Amino acid sequence: MRKTKPDFAVLDGKHSGEVITVAKASKNTDAYVVQVAEVINADTQTPWVILAVTSHCRYHHQGLKHATYYKFRVALVSSSGTTDYSTAVTKLVI
Repeated sequence: MRKTKPDFAVLDGKHSGEVITVAKASKNTDAYVVQVAEVINADTQTPWVILAVTSHCRYHHQGLKHATYYKFRVALVSSSGTTDYSTAVTKLVI
């Protein structure tokens, strides 16, 4: 049985280079795994890297490059296993 992908959004932080990732809260979730990839051009991106493993559905991250497009995605971890990653969200970091 395939696990459903989580709802996911990426918001602007208060300062340049900051984002806030927000996954739909899930009652039985033990951790949220947030990944990021830098967009090089329309067809190319850097490899996915783990940005955070957190117990909170919201995650605030600083230190991204200003005026750069990134893709973000999240997977949920529980005693039942790990979900598929969400659909990637592309965000221009200001």
